[in-house]
Amino acid sequence: MSLEPGNLSTTVRYQASLIADALKRVAPICLAHDAALLLVDFSQAQNWRSHAPLHEACAKLGLEVHAVYPDEIMLDGRRFDPQEHFARWRERQHDWSDGKEGRVAAALARARILREAGSSLAKTAMQLNAEGLRSATSRDWTAEDVRKLIGTTRA
Repeated sequence: MSLEPGNLSTTVRYQASLIADALKRVAPICLAHDAALLLVDFSQAQNWRSHAPLHEACAKLGLEVHAVYPDEIMLDGRRFDPQEHFARWRERQHDWSDGKEGRVAAALARARILREAGSSLAKTAMQLNAEGLRSATSRDWTAEDVRKLIGTTRA
């Protein structure tokens, strides 16, 4: 698979742009320190497709890449299994995604209370953040986000 835009689906084009953005940040560090980029390669262990596009992008940047198998290792005296670690991460991410509707509903209810009490959009955003009420994407609230959430233009 080539990373040339005409050869890629929309999803793969998006993923390729994420890869390119990440490599643009890491390439100067690796090159400045004559360091290789280590890639924990789950493709064989998980029966995924290869990381050929990543290797191709690295080659274009002059980066040396070493793929390592996701074997269990000892880390700080404790067992670390990369496959288990990322499986748990995927479960947490799935749970987080499933909870989006509830997070938004809780933030909307609280924002309405704050706005009805006379709080500005900016102060409402600050209060939602202070109370740990996360946005759908987990970013901090801004006045503009609150305005869109409650559908008002009142400052």
